[in-house]
Amino acid sequence: MTTGTVSIVVRVRNEAQFLRELLGILAVQEMEPAEIIVVDNASSDSSRQVALEYGARVIDISKDEFSYGRALNRGIQQTTGEFICILSAHTVPLGTDFLQKSILPFSDPQVGAVRCLSLRNPQEIVRWYQPRTLQWPVDLDTVIAEGPINCAAVIRRCVWEKIPYDEMLRAVEDKFWAFEVLKGGYRIAKSAAPYLYTKERSLSDQLRTMNGDRLAYFRITGRQFQQPPISLRKLLFTLVYSIPRRALKTAVFEMVLYFRLKTIPLQARAKAKTGSVR
Repeated sequence: MTTGTVSIVVRVRNEAQFLRELLGILAVQEMEPAEIIVVDNASSDSSRQVALEYGARVIDISKDEFSYGRALNRGIQQTTGEFICILSAHTVPLGTDFLQKSILPFSDPQVGAVRCLSLRNPQEIVRWYQPRTLQWPVDLDTVIAEGPINCAAVIRRCVWEKIPYDEMLRAVEDKFWAFEVLKGGYRIAKSAAPYLYTKERSLSDQLRTMNGDRLAYFRITGRQFQQPPISLRKLLFTLVYSIPRRALKTAVFEMVLYFRLKTIPLQARAKAKTGSVR
């Protein structure tokens, strides 16, 4: 079993309700965190008060200063743990042994970071038992697809001391950090520590996030990230075929459901006659 102290770093901006849920879960972990650092990006709600209520230390970062990498670096600087668990306020760790499971891969001294198990990703759930480890040489697109996600990841503090997060990046700071860590000779593993990411994003939020991620990728690499694949042919296929087909299936389902539910009394009487309902 891996031993060592774990510190928590959470970035927030107006997430009081979700932060309270997360800190409540962390309070019942079998492995007690060395400390919890909440990096607050100028919240106007009660996020700060919630953090203090649960004994967390609050580090402020202004809107003008903010970048994801800078917020993380500021928070990690205040930690003492051997391992740093980075969580989003919208992350729900599952089980009181989440922290214990999350650091198991660090029994390998060459593992510099760990990706936790997202239960909203069907492919990850199916492959949770496969000991997939990233190591150099590896292409950047693979790291982006399979590297740590900073809504639920754990990093080795001494690796961060050598390779801090890039504070100039506006997005995908976790993926480019992971790429540099792999180039440095460390490995990145996955953990069976499960979590749910509960934030429901609007279509505009999803588009903004995807555009920001791909813009950062292009500025660094000079090329477009190809996931998800896009093409005019795919767009026309969706407009002409997929959308009408999906709408028809939904309409048929709702029509059948409506009539079945409306005829429950008739169904019940029919089954009573055959002796299936007593």
